[in-house]
Amino acid sequence: MSSCTITFAVNALSVSASADTIQTHLNKVTGIQKVTVSTAIRTMDVTFDDAVIDPDGIIKAIQACGYDACLLHEEIPDTLKTEKKTDLKTMLSLSIALAAPLAHFLPHSTLFVMVILAVLLCLQKEQVINCLKHLRQKQWDDASATAILLLAFLPVMLILFIIKQPVSSLSTAWTAVLGIRLSTMHVFLDAEEKEQEAFKPEPLHQKIHLYKDGHEITIHPDNLKEGEIIILRNHDVIPADSTITEGTIRIVHMQETSEKHTGDKLYAGDTVSHGYCTCKVEKTGRDTAIAKLWQKTRDNGETIPETSHSLQKKIIYISTGMLLIIFLVSLLVTKQLAIALTASLAIAAGICPCALSKAVRKTYLSTSLTAAENNLFFKSARSLQNANIQTIFLEQDDIITSHQLTITDFIPGRDIDQNIMEMDAGDAISHCHDSFAKALQAYLRTQKLTAASAGAFCRIKKEGSEKTIRLDTPAAVKKAHIDTSVWNTQIDTLIIDGKDVRLLQDGSHIISIIAARKQILPHAKEAISSLQSQGMHVVLFVHGSHDFAKYLQKETGVDEVHCQYSWIQKEQAMTEEKEHGKACAYVYSIPLARHNADLLIRMHGMQDESSDLIIPGNDPAVLPEIFQYQKQMQQTIEKKQKAILYYHGIIIAVGLFSAIFVHSLFVPYLLSIANAIFLSTKQ
Repeated sequence: MSSCTITFAVNALSVSASADTIQTHLNKVTGIQKVTVSTAIRTMDVTFDDAVIDPDGIIKAIQACGYDACLLHEEIPDTLKTEKKTDLKTMLSLSIALAAPLAHFLPHSTLFVMVILAVLLCLQKEQVINCLKHLRQKQWDDASATAILLLAFLPVMLILFIIKQPVSSLSTAWTAVLGIRLSTMHVFLDAEEKEQEAFKPEPLHQKIHLYKDGHEITIHPDNLKEGEIIILRNHDVIPADSTITEGTIRIVHMQETSEKHTGDKLYAGDTVSHGYCTCKVEKTGRDTAIAKLWQKTRDNGETIPETSHSLQKKIIYISTGMLLIIFLVSLLVTKQLAIALTASLAIAAGICPCALSKAVRKTYLSTSLTAAENNLFFKSARSLQNANIQTIFLEQDDIITSHQLTITDFIPGRDIDQNIMEMDAGDAISHCHDSFAKALQAYLRTQKLTAASAGAFCRIKKEGSEKTIRLDTPAAVKKAHIDTSVWNTQIDTLIIDGKDVRLLQDGSHIISIIAARKQILPHAKEAISSLQSQGMHVVLFVHGSHDFAKYLQKETGVDEVHCQYSWIQKEQAMTEEKEHGKACAYVYSIPLARHNADLLIRMHGMQDESSDLIIPGNDPAVLPEIFQYQKQMQQTIEKKQKAILYYHGIIIAVGLFSAIFVHSLFVPYLLSIANAIFLSTKQ
């Protein structure tokens, strides 16, 4: 006998009576060994003997009680992913191109070459049209270079026929070059398409729980529509951008946990860690915020900087000039037109300005993909380029510190019970909604209340019902002429430590001191240190008091702090840096109306049109990685471009040498094969 446990979703399990009914019934079913019910999230764990009963039988048993049920986490069946078969046309054209030189040894070789050429052009008709379009649109890439080679080939063949020069071996070399170029270009395009397909969020592997017509059903994620109501429970991945209509859950967003209530917005891709709620779907599939972010990153990764375009164009011009020079030199030295054309063809076969653009695009795409998988999204062209940032301006909230205050000190007065003091504090903020009151409410929810303290608090409230408990700042308390001399030393110490201080008083004396402060985020100190080690001057904009600013500078080690700066003052600070010739970056968590930094980094957000980079979480440890990615990209691109330029020079030298000394008509054929191998290894 083998036992297993499966969790079922039973949406009607909102009260204990329903749970008792189902539990009693299931315990009588043969094969079911144990039933554990959770009314909070409306699920049921059933342990059963799978040799006696299966999950479908358990669902029918629950339905027999008058309740709907389904598997909580129902896996989506793995559809057999049919690997894209290698294009037969590509394989055939490549094989014909590689075998083209053998036509030289056959009778009527010219006829065979012409047939081979016609077959190649027919097999790769789409690529030929694509190459001509690229040339017409002046796209300086591999397709344009191949189109130039194709257009140069046909008139040369015609000239050789007219002057009755031997054409067989030369024709085979030209045909091989064209065939290899067209075939390998098709393979490269397929590889690029596969890489682009990787730019999308992790797909859902479980069915979605949908609430429809009073019933809970499961559907495939692809069938989810806007406006439908979905049900979320523990460990569910949120399938769509939605708004909570009922319930409370805790979610994990980019490794950060937060609580969400009715009316709060949820984003696709986050995970529910605890709770139960229903949500109204607003955006699905490619329209979700995370999907658009991935798409924007992919589109940006395909951007080619103007510097690379200029270099490509320059190389094509230089190659064309060298081709003509080598043709004339070869013709003058050898007095043979076929050899001169062959030498020129060697240059044409070796031209690879395409590799310059592909090297850049490939590097950008692969780095952008790696960064996106680590929740760092490059959105603009300048985000991919190393701007040599020298000064980085950081906002405080959600970057260096938490957005909310946290209670750090709760100092009771003399002879006052801690629990009673805490209840007084709760009573004082019952109608307050500022940040300090919210922090105090969160703190009080974590405290335990003894029965004796509760009774004493009630007696005190009854005896002193005429007194009103208030929570005020030290300045307000002094203005009310309440004596604080006993507390002044402690108050000053807390303020110097950068804490926000409140005094709990009843109109005549101080009951307690309560202090709060925004906590420094984990990894903030290490991130700032890493930025400084990269040669950056770190400036922090602080929203709190000057004492709090001093505290942050001391604890985090930032180079400079600006306290309570307005938007205009922040812009002026960035402008001054730029006027001194220093590139600056600005990191923020609230959308901006305007900006003048060289690089804009948005943290703790999903959507922002003005930013260059988006970091959905608020882990400052990601910040140094941005500039490491940029530096790594530029080094890789420069290395590849140097290798391509060296290769280009070698091709020219080999072409000239072979024309003058070797007189080999198969050099272009060999160079074309080498070119294909080189491109495949240098992308």
